[in-house]
Amino acid sequence: MPLESSTIVELFARAVYSPILRISSTHMATTPVTSVLPGQVSQMRVQFLPDGKHFIYSVRTSLTSGDPGARINAQSLDGGDPILLLANQSRALAVPDYLLFAQDRNLFAQRMDWKAVRKIGEPFLIARNVAAFPAYLGTSEFTASQNGVLIYGTATGSSVDQFNWYARDCAMIGTFEPVIGFQQFTLSPDVKHLALNSFHQHATGSLWLVDLTTPLTTDPRGQSDPVWPPDSRYVAFNLTSQWWV
Repeated sequence: MPLESSTIVELFARAVYSPILRISSTHMATTPVTSVLPGQVSQMRVQFLPDGKHFIYSVRTSLTSGDPGARINAQSLDGGDPILLLANQSRALAVPDYLLFAQDRNLFAQRMDWKAVRKIGEPFLIARNVAAFPAYLGTSEFTASQNGVLIYGTATGSSVDQFNWYARDCAMIGTFEPVIGFQQFTLSPDVKHLALNSFHQHATGSLWLVDLTTPLTTDPRGQSDPVWPPDSRYVAFNLTSQWWV
C-alpha cells in the first residue's frame, strides 16, 4: 500500500475471473490495473514492488492443485503488458533485491533488478522441505520482512508444527511452536508479530496473533490472507471475498 503524495493506494483481487483492482483513499471507486487474458481463471496474491509503481501477482489457468500454465507476472500501475517473472504455481514474495518462491517443497531466491524489473542470473536454493498446501492453489509456508528476516514452516508429517528462525548466514537462531494449528502466516515488518490463519476457532478460518495467543478476529465468516502495512499498526485481511482492516 504505497503512498502517492498523501494518497494511499491499495491493490486487491476480487474473485475468480477478475483482474487486479486498484482503489485509493482519495478515489474510492475501483479500477482494473490488469486484464484477464484468454485461458486465465484467477489473478491473485498481489504485492507492490519497492518503487511503489510496479507490482507482482500470481496468474492461474486452473483452480486445481496442478496448473502447468501458472505464472508470476510483474506489471506497472500505469498499465502496459505484463512481464513474466516465473513459470511457477507457487506464490512469490518480493523483497529487496530478490524474488522468493517455492518449487517442489524447496525455497529459492532469484536475484532481481527491481528498477528495471528483470532477473539477474539463476535462482539459488535457500531451504529444503518447505511446507506447501496444493489445495490452497500453490500456497507455501514462508514469509520475509523487508529487512532480511526470513521465516518458513517445514513439511514434517501432514502439517506445519514449528517455525525456524534463521540469520542471514543461514544459521538457525531460534524456533517457535504455535499453540494452534494453522495454514497461512505472515510476519509483521517490525518482526514483532506473526498473523496466522487458523481453523481452530471455526471451519471457515480465523486470524490470530501469536504474541497474544488470542484471536485477532471473531467474525463467523471465513478470514484469510493477512497482510501487514509497513508500520505494522494494523492487519488487512480477506473476509469472504471482501477486504477489511
